[in-house]
Formats: sequence, C-alpha cells, structure tokens
Amino acid sequence: MRTTWMLGAALALLVVGGCKGGSGVNLELDMKPQAVTVEDSVRLSGQARGVEPSLSLNGKPVPVHEGFFEVNQPLQPGDNVLTLDLSARPKEGAAPEQKTERFEVKRVDQATFDAQYFYSGISSMGSFKRVSSGGLLADKAEVKLTAKELTGVRFEEFGHENRPVKGGMPMEITLKVGQGRAKVSVKPEQGPSASAVATPDKPATLNAKAELRIKTYSVRIEALDGPARDVELVVRY
Repeated sequence: MRTTWMLGAALALLVVGGCKGGSGVNLELDMKPQAVTVEDSVRLSGQARGVEPSLSLNGKPVPVHEGFFEVNQPLQPGDNVLTLDLSARPKEGAAPEQKTERFEVKRVDQATFDAQYFYSGISSMGSFKRVSSGGLLADKAEVKLTAKELTGVRFEEFGHENRPVKGGMPMEITLKVGQGRAKVSVKPEQGPSASAVATPDKPATLNAKAELRIKTYSVRIEALDGPARDVELVVRY
C-alpha cells in the first residue's frame, strides 16, 4: 500500500511539474478544430485558467467572462494558422505567465474534401450505445447509436452482409442532438457527398447512397461549433 501511494505521489509531481505555463495558468478548449474543413469559419471556446486572464486570437483580444471564452474566426481558402495567447497569474500576487495554443486549419472546397479528406478527422465520443436489428436475409437493417457527447468527427460503419448494392447502398438516416449542432454525411461512389445538419429543435434527415469501402458502408457524423450532446443516430439500409 505504501509503495502504491509513493508511486502515485511521484506521478502527480511529474504531471504538475510538466504543466507548461504553470499549474494555475492553462487553456482548455471544448473541442480542437479539425485540420481540414469546408466551413468558412471555426468556433473556438473553452476556459482560460488563471488570475486576471488576458486572451487573444491572432493578436486580437478575445473577451473572457468568468474564465470562459467563445470566438468565431473566419477562414480563408487554403492554410490558416490560429494562435491563442493567454497571459494570466497563477495566483494572486504572482508574476503573469503565458500559455499558447497553435492550430493549423486548411479550408478546401467540397470536391477536394470528398476526394482527399472525407474519411479523416479526430474525434471523441463519451458513453455511447449501439443497437442493431434486422440484417442478413431481412429486407432492412436498422442501427441506433446514442451518445452523451460527441466532439470532432466519428465514422459509423455498417456491414454489407449478403446484400451488396452496385452503385452504393441506399441509406435512410436520422440524426438528433439535445445540445449543439452536428452534421451527418455519406459519400457515394460518384458525385459530391450528401449531408444534413441537426440542431436541438430540428433533427437532420438524409436519404442518400453510401459507397462500399473496405467491405463496409460509412456514415460520418461531425460536431460543429463545439461538442454536441445527447446524440442519437438512426440508420436504416
């Protein structure tokens, strides 16, 4: 027991000692921006930790209210660099410390995104459940996914089983969110991807064909403007 306690204490010291900018000064984003997007702007939000925080994005001041911030940054076509600079005191009377977060975001058109980046993205999904019914010799298969929270991009894959369809599998998709916004998309064998955006007061519905890729059909869901919560995805095919 004593050995375990000493090991835990040593690890805690390593974590605290390794915090860049001090343990009391930190930037915590709700969701990091995707490296590639078709959107014309990106929303950054989170917490600026420290006493008397002063925050800027690419040199322009960002308001901080009770430690929280939210800012929308327009994106130019091509490469964009987003630099968040925080200056704050780790405690009352201490000298200010700095913390910097830097992100590179590339904005591309839809055709380029579909051809090169559709199946890429970073994500996290907390406390999710997936239930399936039908399939095999049934006329329809149905999959329902529920999750407490979605950040970034997630791909849900669906087996073609014994019903491969030339030209793509017709998918009937419904996406609901209790908070935030989320986009659902599928990529056909030819032509542009199809997508729809869900908000708390308006579910997204999508009827489109998905291409067969590595023996599965993929549905892409992406949180927009920060984490999406109470997510429900239903796919029939």
